Amino acid sequence: RDTSLELSGSGGDDEFSEDWDGGTGVVDNLSSILDVELPGGPTVGEESRCECGVCYCHEMEGKTPEISCNSSSCKQLFHLDCLLEWFRGLSNVRQSFGTVFGECPYCSKSMHVQALL
Repeated sequence: RDTSLELSGSGGDDEFSEDWDGGTGVVDNLSSILDVELPGGPTVGEESRCECGVCYCHEMEGKTPEISCNSSSCKQLFHLDCLLEWFRGLSNVRQSFGTVFGECPYCSKSMHVQALL
């Protein structure tokens, strides 16, 4: 998949077109051209501030969101208590041997957590 961005405007003679690197991502190019540090997402091992996808709080009763959606394209985080409360409101939730099965509030893909309703 080609992720390069072609600059266009006044016939290809844009002021920064020669500085654009087609093999580099948009954020890196803009950061380089504008000579500024643009914010990026969290990196592996870096503690990031995250919000629960149900209550939209980072910390609830001293706990941070610890459950993530099983879908690799979603990965939204939730507090366990918030997610269980969400599941309680759904009609298609089922429980089996300490595992609760339901749908992600964000992407509606199936997900499960180890807990009792």
